[in-house]
Amino acid sequence: MTNFSENEKKIFRKFLGDYNLRIDGRSNNEFRDYQIESDCIPSCLSSIKMKFGENLNEILIAIKVS
Repeated sequence: MTNFSENEKKIFRKFLGDYNLRIDGRSNNEFRDYQIESDCIPSCLSSIKMKFGENLNEILIAIKVS
């Protein structure tokens, strides 16, 4: 499920297929810098912190069972 319209999806496919270029300017074989840290919250069953991109934006995912 995405929030993109059909026209937006067509544009993304055109850039990827015809121009071999992503919307953010990277080529198909370029990856963003990233860092992954697991078990970063001791009180949780499992937790993962992922940092990515030039500014190292963060995503934190934690699973806790009560």
